[in-house]
Amino acid sequence: MDLDRTTKIKLLAIIGIISIISIISIPILLDFLSPDDEGGNGGNGIFKTPMISGVESMLRVDFYNQVIWDQTVGNDTDPENIFGGEANKINASCKYLFKGQENYTLDIFDVIEILIDISFSEPYKQVLRETYDVFGEWSAWMISLDYWYFTTNNFRDQPDEENIELPIIQNPEDFSEIINELQILSSDPAIPYITAKNFICYFVIKSIPMMRPVYNYLETLINEIVPNDIELLLCNESSLLNITYNVKGRHYINVYYSSTSGMVYHLIYKDENNTIFYSYSFYTEPYNGYNIVGYEISFLFFLSSLSIIGIIYVIKKKINF
Repeated sequence: MDLDRTTKIKLLAIIGIISIISIISIPILLDFLSPDDEGGNGGNGIFKTPMISGVESMLRVDFYNQVIWDQTVGNDTDPENIFGGEANKINASCKYLFKGQENYTLDIFDVIEILIDISFSEPYKQVLRETYDVFGEWSAWMISLDYWYFTTNNFRDQPDEENIELPIIQNPEDFSEIINELQILSSDPAIPYITAKNFICYFVIKSIPMMRPVYNYLETLINEIVPNDIELLLCNESSLLNITYNVKGRHYINVYYSSTSGMVYHLIYKDENNTIFYSYSFYTEPYNGYNIVGYEISFLFFLSSLSIIGIIYVIKKKINF
């Protein structure tokens, strides 16, 4: 084959581009043909589980003004009390490793124990069930993760807490029944009264993922429990949950959820003057692409490079470059 040099260069470039597109398209095609990721849909066949299994996510404290925090949230509850570790220090980081999830059935006592850290013995649970007539059960995904506390130092080799379990209610329409049973149980002196707004705050503080599509899930959740001072907005294809509190002076919490992973990726505290006095955010968000083992981005580029080099070598031999 007798081709001029310019034609040969163009031919090599075209073949290289085609090679890259073909290789990167493999996981996209596989993901399109594969069933729903990580357990499939939720209980109502509409909502899907978060794309988080097997990935790490790290959060970093961006800003903290202790004076405004004490004036609004209160000096008896600091960021480290809420979020753990050195969450009161700017640039402190925490890390999650999501290990997997499994189908699960929750009752009201599971919800209380996980979100509010109150434990019950089984005999006492049965007494409460019969006394207050609470027997609801709800389908959920139980997320398992390891957690490294907020720190300004390097993370330890071993997590600070292992195999933490976080529940994701599959059907947000179940939240009205959950709130109802929580309020019934609050008649018991051992169980605090939980408003709908506080209930959502527990979800935020625990960084519990949401089912996808996140906006629709949160919209249904809010409509079901009808809390005051909670607004849901769609912001740059992400869901923004705006919660207003009146605790020692009004303050607001803006919570941003990733539309693909379902995770909280940015949390902001503001005072009534709209001044930010605390925030943290992802600095390595879980990879939200095509979650197929062996097709990570770095691997794809490496494979593409090898393929292009091989193709160019063969072509040079064939067309006498």
